[in-house]
This record gives sequence, C-alpha cells and structure tokens, in this order.
Amino acid sequence: MKLATGELYAAKLFKLDKIPTHSEQAYAKWIADVVQEVNVVKTLQTPYIAQLHDYNFTNGAIERKLENKKVIFDAKYIIYEYVENGDLIEYIMPPLNKLPENVCKRIFYEMLIILKYFETQNLAHRDLKLENIAVGKDFHLKILDFGFSKITKSLLTTYIGTEAYMPPEIIEYKNSKDCPPYNGQKADIFSLGVIIFCMYLGTPPFKVALKRDPRYKQFVENKLVFWNIISHASKCPINENFADLICKILASDPLNRPTIEQMLAHPWIKDNIATEEQYQCEFRERRKRVRLPFESSIGKLSIGAVPMGIYKGIELKDKIKSLYRYMKGYDKVTSLYSSLCPNIILRVLYDAIKKLPIPQIAIDDSSSKCKLTVNANEFMFKVKLYKVSDDITYIELMLCKVIRL
Repeated sequence: MKLATGELYAAKLFKLDKIPTHSEQAYAKWIADVVQEVNVVKTLQTPYIAQLHDYNFTNGAIERKLENKKVIFDAKYIIYEYVENGDLIEYIMPPLNKLPENVCKRIFYEMLIILKYFETQNLAHRDLKLENIAVGKDFHLKILDFGFSKITKSLLTTYIGTEAYMPPEIIEYKNSKDCPPYNGQKADIFSLGVIIFCMYLGTPPFKVALKRDPRYKQFVENKLVFWNIISHASKCPINENFADLICKILASDPLNRPTIEQMLAHPWIKDNIATEEQYQCEFRERRKRVRLPFESSIGKLSIGAVPMGIYKGIELKDKIKSLYRYMKGYDKVTSLYSSLCPNIILRVLYDAIKKLPIPQIAIDDSSSKCKLTVNANEFMFKVKLYKVSDDITYIELMLCKVIRL
C-alpha cells in the first residue's frame, strides 16, 4: 500500500539483535505473534482503535551492516494510523496529575463501550494500560498494541501483560510456564480498574496485585484502612460510590468482578458525568501543558524518548514534525517508511537542521542510500534513508550522546 505524502503514521518495526534464520524456533514464534496481532486488528471495526494501514511479513529487504559486512535484513513492519495527541498517561503525569472526577467518568464510560465491543468480538486485550490508550485528534480514546490480544471463547493460560495492571490470577504465576485457566475479559476489567484509579487519584492503587505489596495487602484485608490511607495521601475525601466501584472491579476473585452492564449501571457513573464540551475543554487545556516525548525540542528539531515497541512517524511538508532518540546510542533506532523519495526527505531534514546553531553538518547522497550527520556539543544525530522500492523509502533516525574525553 502506498503511503500518502505528508500523512502521519505510527509504524511498528520488528527487529532482532541478529539476523534470524527462519528455522529458529524463537523467530518462528516472533513472526507468529505479529501475524496474530494483524489478524486481530483486521477483524475489529470500531473508531476506538488505531486503524491498520499496511503491514509486511514476507518481503522486507533492508540493507544493514553486520560485522562490517553488508547483509539484507528481513524487516517486518506494521503501519498504523498516527494518533497525534500522545497517550493517556501523559495527561495525568506531574505537574498535571489527576483528572477532574466528571472527566474520569466520561473516560470510564468510553472505556466500557470499548470493552463491550471487545466482548462482542470475544476479544481479550490483556495489556490494557494508560500507555496503550492513545488520545486522538478530537481527544477521544483509541486503543493501541494488540500484540497480547486473543480472540477466543475459551479460557486462557498464558502469563502475559504489564505487571502493574495484571490481576492476581495471572501475576501470582509469574515464574510458572502456564497459569491456571483464566478469563481474559475479566483480566481486562481488573486492568480498567487500575486505569480509572490512576486517572481519579493521579497514582496507582498498588505496585502489584500480590500480598507482598503492602498496599495491595491492605486493600484485600482491610479496605477501610486502605481508603483512609488513600484519602490522607491524596489530601481529599474519596467519593464513596467511587470506592465501592473500585472494590468491585479490583476484586481478587474474578467471578466477583462486575459485568460491563453492572458497571454502566453503577451509581458513580450515573450522575455528574462531563459533557462533551467539558471533556474537550479539559483536554485542550491539558494539551497546552503536555510535553509529549517528541516535543522535547532542540530549537526546531524535536527529539524525544520513544515508547517501547511503538514507532511514530514524521510529517514531511515544510519542516520536521518529530524525531526520536533512544538513550542507548545506535544500538536501537527509530524506523519508519515513507512514500517520499530519499532526496526529498533528506532535503527537508537538511533545510530544517540548517536553521539550528549546530556547527557541523555532513550530507552523503547516492542513488540507493542517503545519509545526514549532525555533530553538536552533546550529541551526534544521524538519518539514513534506503530506497526499498520505487514507492517506499525506509528511514532510520539515530541519536547518540557524544562522550568527550
């Protein structure tokens, strides 16, 4: 599929530390996992997920250097719709902190609608968390990262998810090969409870749902003490209906967790829910103060941290929209695909960088590969572009800190 010029994309590029052979068991599982993600996303027809634009599992051909030799790298990629306003976690990070209660209710209601749709598709996401809930152009939610998802009517047995959001029936079996059978959708409900708690109070309820965690132990054994501590720490009274709802959602026994219908009927969500105007106003104001990872700027050249596994695109019109860096030098890079030819991409980058007070810029332009190197006092930034086909250019964005001896 040809990518439209100037549009924004989130590209997930799958790479390994070494060139794999297709006979390797780990590589085979890795490919199976990404194929499963695409197969899941292709079945979902809802505006509440980032839309899938393109993917490739078989014909990746990227030239890379390995041990001073040129090799053809087997690149696998998935290109998603670009969700421009970041992830939900950025809207409750300090100094913004917790959301107003009426806005929390609106988000909770929207998440219940999403989970209801997943339920109709027999889908368990299994990695719901603030980082996997994107904020779209209109500030409404889009769910990301279906790499752990499973469409099935059966119980599941795989230990999978993010520990801080995982229910006890899964997290208790961290060191086991398999978990006892669990209901994936009930696990998602538990994760939703952690999410709404974080939005309401600006902090998670506990670090992990195990009794070795003191706060979780209090939650299980003495909820009154738990809520008194939470109220004291947050310096505000806790809505009794909210506390009741959270206790039900975070029940240690999944059979005691409420259904989506029961949550929709709960008293906490029935009144004082934000209107669309109030919701939009709150997020517009927060967006002015939110510093997304790619908005930590050096002049007009934006460089920031990359969320694990998700690679977001750059808009190539008159200037750079965003570039990214990893903290580990060139060991890992941000990569994406564009329908623009390498010369155009390189020229856009070069024109933008020339406006910065950077002393050294080197450009290397050839028919098959272009390279731009920027040397500054504290970092060296490189862009490499490979023409994969007549339509597609592969882009590598790299940054490393310069160590002065």
